Amino acid sequence: MFKILDRYIGKKVFNIIMIALFILLSLSAIIKFIEQLRQTWQGNYTALGAAYYTILTVPKDIEIFFSMAVLLGGIIGLGILAQHNELVVMQAIGFTHARIVLAVIKITVPLVISMMLLSECVVDNCERIARNYRTEQLYGGPFFSKNNKLWIRDGNSFIYINHIKDNTNIVNINIYTFDAQFHLTKWLYAEQGTWNETRGAWMLEQIDELHFKNFLQQVIKSHILIREWNTNLTPDKLSVLVLDPYSLSINGLYKYSKYLENSGQESGRYVLNMWRKIFLPFSIVSMLLTALSCIMGPLLNVSMTTRVVTGISFGFLFYVLDQIFSPLTLIFGMSSVIGAIFPSVVFFTLSLFLFIKYH
Repeated sequence: MFKILDRYIGKKVFNIIMIALFILLSLSAIIKFIEQLRQTWQGNYTALGAAYYTILTVPKDIEIFFSMAVLLGGIIGLGILAQHNELVVMQAIGFTHARIVLAVIKITVPLVISMMLLSECVVDNCERIARNYRTEQLYGGPFFSKNNKLWIRDGNSFIYINHIKDNTNIVNINIYTFDAQFHLTKWLYAEQGTWNETRGAWMLEQIDELHFKNFLQQVIKSHILIREWNTNLTPDKLSVLVLDPYSLSINGLYKYSKYLENSGQESGRYVLNMWRKIFLPFSIVSMLLTALSCIMGPLLNVSMTTRVVTGISFGFLFYVLDQIFSPLTLIFGMSSVIGAIFPSVVFFTLSLFLFIKYH
C-alpha cells in the first residue's frame, strides 16, 4: 500500500515539475528570441540564426530554472493533494509526514542527477557553439573560442589570444601574418594588451617580433616595449566571447581554475562556482525540504496561491542569500566550500526546525 502511495505522490510531483519547467523554459526562450531579433540587422545575423542561437541556449536554461521548477513542483503537487484532502486520508492510514516528504525526495533525486549529467556533458558545449555562432554571424569570422582562449582571422593575419581577462584586457597575444600565397611573413608576440578608448585601439606591451624573408631563410628579430595595434577585434566582439563561469561543467571549472592558479591569476570565482555545482543536489533538497516543512505545517490549510508565492519567496530568499554570502567569502579570503554550502546549511537547518516543531 505504501509503495503505491509513494508512486502516486512521485507521479503527481513529477508531472508538476515538468509543467513548471516547460513554462519557465518557454517564457525564457520567447524573451531571448525577441531580444536576439533586435540584433538581426547586424552582419549576417538573421531571424533563423536567432532561433538557432535560442535553441542552443535551452540546455543552459534547464540548468538555471531546474531548481525553481523542482521547488514549485513539490509545493504545488502536495498542495493539490492537500486541497482534495488526500494527504489527510494518507495520514489516517499511517502514511506519516516524513514518508510524504520522502516520497517527494525520491522522485527529485533522479531528476537532479539527470540535470547534473546534462550540465556536465551538454551545457558547456552548447554554450560555446551558441556563443561562437552568434559572434561569427554578427561580426564576421571565423572565430574559435574555448575557456577564454581565442583563435580569430583578421585579414591576412591569424590571431591567438591565450587568455581573455575581460573585454578590455588580453594576455599572451600571438599574431601570425601571411602573404597572398599563404607564406608566413611575420610573427608577433605580446605579453598583454589593453584597450585604449581614446585612440580606439589596443596597446600591446613587451612585444617580440620576427620578420621572415626569402621563404623563412632570413629572420629579423626585434623587441618593442609598447605599440598600438589596430584590428577589427574590438571589445564589443570580445564581450560575447569572455568566459561565463556559470556555463562551464565541474570538470571544466576545475581545469580552468588550475590553469589560472598555475599562471598566477585569480581563480576564486571559478572555484566557488565549481563547489556550487558540486553541492547543487544538496541545495535543491534543502530548499525543497524547507518549503515542504512549511506546506505540511503552518501553511497546510492556505490557498494554492499562497503556497506558490511561498515557494517563489523561498527560492528568491535562497538566491539572495547565496548572492550576498558567496562574494563575501572571496573578499575575506574564506574557503570557497563554505561560500558554496552555507546557504544550503541555513535552509536545511530551518527545515529541520520547522519539521520538528510541527510534527
